[in-house]
Amino acid sequence: MININLINGILSMEDLSLIVNPSKLKGNFIPDNIQHYPIMNGKLNLLQGEEINRGFNYRVIITNPNGISAIEETKR
Repeated sequence: MININLINGILSMEDLSLIVNPSKLKGNFIPDNIQHYPIMNGKLNLLQGEEINRGFNYRVIITNPNGISAIEETKR
């Protein structure tokens, strides 16, 4: 839920306080509010669009060529 809120531009100061002020110091140099700059949203939207447009091209690889001939012989 935290990641979804970050994409939507919603910051939780409780989560950020662990990073900004891990020692829980009281001082004027610690901000009460931080402005959110969505620098990753464009890249995340691009990846999401690429994933949606990606086709399902499955590929089967045989490591034992004798296995195919054995299966074909049992079908005969």
